[in-house]
Amino acid sequence: MVAKSKFKYGQLVEVHVPVLEQTKTDMLLKYNCRLYRVSGYKPFNCSYMYTLAGCHGKDRMPFWFAQEWLEAVE
Repeated sequence: MVAKSKFKYGQLVEVHVPVLEQTKTDMLLKYNCRLYRVSGYKPFNCSYMYTLAGCHGKDRMPFWFAQEWLEAVE
């Protein structure tokens, strides 16, 4: 069973890409330490994955961020 989502739709969060992940892809680094609003979420294992408004690939497919990569701002 997955616990209740930590973040809600529209909540302001800051992205913190873990150091080990930073060396794997430059694509996500442009979002690191920036503020975004949660635009969606879904359960994943024992946690949640989140989409953030404005964080997407070239084909407009949204990036999914692990809950552990996000910090609440408000």
